[in-house]
Amino acid sequence: MAGGPELRAVTVRRLREGAELRVAFGPAWTLVVGDDLPWVDGATYLGWDDGLLLPTTLAPSAPAGLLRHALPDDVLAVLPGAVLTGPAPKRTADPELLASAPTRAAHPERRGWAPGVSA
Repeated sequence: MAGGPELRAVTVRRLREGAELRVAFGPAWTLVVGDDLPWVDGATYLGWDDGLLLPTTLAPSAPAGLLRHALPDDVLAVLPGAVLTGPAPKRTADPELLASAPTRAAHPERRGWAPGVSA
């Protein structure tokens, strides 16, 4: 799932409660991967399609495999108007690292998505 500051706050709380969630993030976005995802209004829930995380409520206009080959190797997820890139999260995130990471409001024209770092 992908979202902004609200998702980050809920994810920090869930991690502190013992949830095993993997997280990648940037100043204006958070990507959460795991089996027990939190519910957050406004977050985009994602599913795997040919090696890409894509919104579960939308279908790409091109086959996912074609998109995968056209995108950078470090792509994390494809969202409407945005491609999240960075290192893939491989282990359970540290809630204190995530809580202390700088955040900023999403820029309306770019939806706030930018390359990020892995937690």
